[in-house]
Formats: sequence, structure tokens, C-alpha cells
Amino acid sequence: MQHVSTIESKYSNSNLPLVNNSNSTVTVADVFINLIDIIPDDEYKPFYVKRYKELGYNRFMELANKARAGRAPARLFFWMLKNNEIVK
Repeated sequence: MQHVSTIESKYSNSNLPLVNNSNSTVTVADVFINLIDIIPDDEYKPFYVKRYKELGYNRFMELANKARAGRAPARLFFWMLKNNEIVK
């Protein structure tokens, strides 16, 4: 079995770390700047902010990294955020 950090680094294009506690100094703006390839700058921005706050940093970044490994990352990420309970 592969170590979790090995798997995460395989899919991660982000320079932001995974956060292990709730006392993070990473802001929503910092996260979104690193995800400009999969979060379009359009009228759906409030949806992404809402999902970020509901899911938390770690799950949000996990879904982002999984989406980046897909064929149409931006579309896949949007779908994953809407259906995150079925994404393993």
C-alpha cells in the first residue's frame, strides 16, 4: 500500500500544503489563486466559496487534485463539488 502523501503528491499541482489542523492561515483567496485552472472567474464563484466553506480545505483540495487528473478538469471539479458525497 502506498503512503498517503505519495498518492497526494502524485495528483497535486498546488503549492499549498494539506492542513492538518483548523488553525490554518491559508485564505480562500490563496486557495483560489492556486486553482485558476479549474475555477473559472465567472458568476459561479460564490458556489465555489460556499462549497469550500462547507467541505473545508483538505476535502476541497482533495477533490481539486482528483479533478486535475481527469479529462476536463474544470467541469469535473464542478461536478465533484456538487456530488462530493459519492466521490471517494
